[in-house]
Amino acid sequence: MDPANSANQPAGYFSTFSVLDFNGNTKEGPVRVQKRNRRVFVCIPCHQRKLKCDKGRPCSRCVRSGAADECVYQPLQSSQKSRQGSASSGLEVEGPLKPASSPGSSCSESRVRLHGITHWKSIASEFGEAWPYIMGSDPEWQPRYRQLEDLSCLFSSLPGMAYPLGDTCQYSRERDQVISTFPSRKLVETLAQCYFAAFEPTHRLINQQEFAYELNSFWMDHTQTSDVWLTQLCMMLALGCRAAPNEVFRGSGRSAEDWTDTLLDSAQYFYGGRLSSLTPTLTTMRSLCLLIIARTMDIVKGSTVAQLESLMGMTVRLAMTMHLHRSTTLVPEIGVFEAEMRKRVWVTIQILDLDIAMRTGTSYICRDHDADPPLNIDDTAISFTSRGWTLGTTRCAPVGNYTDSSFQIMLSDILPLLAEIINAINSPTQQKIEQTRLAAWASQLQQKLKEVEDELTNGQHRRPQKCDKITIQRQFLNVLVHRTLMAMNHESVTTTRGSQKSVRTVVRSAVSLLRIQMAWYSTPRKPRNIHQYQHTGLNIHSRSPSPLLAAANIMQPNKSSWLVNMCHDDFTAAVLYLMIALRTHNIDSLQSDYGGPGAIPSRTEIWSIIRQSLNISGDQARQSMCQFRAFMCLSIAAACLQSIDTGEPLMPLLQDAAAEVERRVLFSTGGGGNGPHEEEQVIDMVGLGLSHDNPPTSHHLWSAAAAPDHAATITASNGHPHQQNLAPVSMDFPAGFFEFPFG
Repeated sequence: MDPANSANQPAGYFSTFSVLDFNGNTKEGPVRVQKRNRRVFVCIPCHQRKLKCDKGRPCSRCVRSGAADECVYQPLQSSQKSRQGSASSGLEVEGPLKPASSPGSSCSESRVRLHGITHWKSIASEFGEAWPYIMGSDPEWQPRYRQLEDLSCLFSSLPGMAYPLGDTCQYSRERDQVISTFPSRKLVETLAQCYFAAFEPTHRLINQQEFAYELNSFWMDHTQTSDVWLTQLCMMLALGCRAAPNEVFRGSGRSAEDWTDTLLDSAQYFYGGRLSSLTPTLTTMRSLCLLIIARTMDIVKGSTVAQLESLMGMTVRLAMTMHLHRSTTLVPEIGVFEAEMRKRVWVTIQILDLDIAMRTGTSYICRDHDADPPLNIDDTAISFTSRGWTLGTTRCAPVGNYTDSSFQIMLSDILPLLAEIINAINSPTQQKIEQTRLAAWASQLQQKLKEVEDELTNGQHRRPQKCDKITIQRQFLNVLVHRTLMAMNHESVTTTRGSQKSVRTVVRSAVSLLRIQMAWYSTPRKPRNIHQYQHTGLNIHSRSPSPLLAAANIMQPNKSSWLVNMCHDDFTAAVLYLMIALRTHNIDSLQSDYGGPGAIPSRTEIWSIIRQSLNISGDQARQSMCQFRAFMCLSIAAACLQSIDTGEPLMPLLQDAAAEVERRVLFSTGGGGNGPHEEEQVIDMVGLGLSHDNPPTSHHLWSAAAAPDHAATITASNGHPHQQNLAPVSMDFPAGFFEFPFG
């Protein structure tokens, strides 16, 4: 390169040359050297020193070396900026999308992704001391961190060729061959029972009577069944596998996980692009909603947050093309039954949209809608006549009377408020939210939550047979509300200048979420006669409200353990907020100042709750890449916090945390997802230096002596990880526990 020209090159640019032959000559004469400038994405000092850069502004290496002022990045040329978009869009790739202290957003030339404060990275980045270790940018910690990253080879990747389920389907098979891989009729009906008992209480999509009729038609002649409905059936059964007791699969020749993979494979075959290429129907939307639920539970192997966000956007757009977001009164030709089903599907789409917005740190999509809430009726009001499905002559129950539709009606009332808050909090262009606006939101949330609690409590008294169902609905709604409350008070808990009242609210909300996690995870089943369970069939002529659950003496499915997987991101955020609160604020002084029945737990009690949640997270770490990374993040953050609290050297604690992550992923409970009732599985990882005969030794694991609270520490045991006793969980919170920060 000409030295004179090199002086004019921007910092960080380097040239490559293209030469036609070794002598540099052709028949036409000397070759003109072609130069191509290649842009460097790391900071200039790290690039010149050939060191790994975390791309912070400034990066952690420059900060540690005392050269933060020298941490600069190569600017974009005008041609590159034009390819990224005009300045009027409000997004510049090189401009800091977030403050330098909050590296929660990532950007590249090919894609700009914005993460709001509900994304776990945005929360974890507020723990400044732990952030370099969570991201693996610390030089001393980096080699061990890379070993943990190598564990990702245990999790299947998703090529994306057969979006949205993955490249798992053998397209050469015939339709009849795929149907022949279905479970037996008895097992299909049992899995359908498990689906309705576990998923429909919170995510209402499918009417049981109508499904029973359609399933009976399928058994009579499957050639007349549409591929869209078969996709829905396969997704229902795959989800049912996650809620069914292990005893259900005895004699079937396969485990729950094997049946799940087979059913997802079949769903992929029947999907085959048909759902997106044809005019969408209610069955189309149900299938997509079931797929989103499966992805949030990490049933679809190799799922990524970006794919989940894209799938949610596609689902919402298809729903809008069907005008599900509009009042059914605008389309009078729609029958009463179809109108009711449209309302139910739309409410579930709103729930999923809000959950994905919180998980990905993005905005709620379903903003402009005027759909009516479902009718306040029981499913017994629905019947099949010569004119088709109808609601009969049953009138709607009065407001306040609990019915099968009450929970969706409550959600349709509170979801717009939650969506408004999440949109404002996650907006990349939103200015600092005023305290008066936060106070108004807190007051509205307090009022709506009180109304919901009163109605659900009244429903438990009036209909005690639905007590378990109502309890799960109450807990699920509390997860949505408390996750929103934590995000509302994010700034207060992450700074020392935050309002004490707001900090208390965050701590209470986080503790409430983790207690719900423990309650869901440790929910016992009610074992009954398994033979009666397996021989339970569907009675399409039954007048009972639940023809799929007509048998009384059956082994009950685990109705809440699947929610531990679906809401694992909420529980991760709760643990991170508790750690940040312990790091930033004097929790014991907040607890003593407040007092009363709603006092927050002490510092020692909070540590105990954190460790119990870590234990649950560790048991779930084998299920997916997302849950593995969440457990690794929490383990590293816990080690950093423990070092700060006790003054112990950090690196040995990090090494112990890394060994615990390896033990849980390589030698602990498998990823069946059916709660604390699974058999231990061991993976023999050749090349990782670990094997069944060479497990991690005890000094690699977290020890009781190293923890501030010896009684609640996760101990290194060669036994089953579930043998550790969790503290009893009571969901009867004292009056005043849910304090709102501004009310």
